[in-house]
Amino acid sequence: MEQTIRNRMEAEIAGILEKLDIPTASNATDILKTILLAAVTEPDSFDLNDQYDKLGRAHHLTRERVRQIISHTIGRYWRMDTLMLLRDHFGYPIDFSDEQKNCLPVNGVGKPVNAEFVRWIASNLRLKYHLE
Repeated sequence: MEQTIRNRMEAEIAGILEKLDIPTASNATDILKTILLAAVTEPDSFDLNDQYDKLGRAHHLTRERVRQIISHTIGRYWRMDTLMLLRDHFGYPIDFSDEQKNCLPVNGVGKPVNAEFVRWIASNLRLKYHLE
């Protein structure tokens, strides 16, 4: 992927996280941005568990702690209007499988698991930038 597209992608990911009110200056945000960027730029070789290991080593954390940080960050900032914010950002409704719909906050509770959140954002960014 050429550097200009990668830079735009990094800015776009930062913008999405900002729209979701996820603080921009934290280890959790850095970890989440790194995971999202890898999911967008390396879809064929992306493995979330490998990312947990890689980021754990880089941040001197266990893979489980990295997983918990991501889960906590998503859970803390996920709210009823998150799907509308994402829809407005991408300009079209986000499509969810029947399995994914079970965890959506239709009743005010629930949030996507880490892999689903990463997959939603990454797949929509790849579509937006015609990277598929």
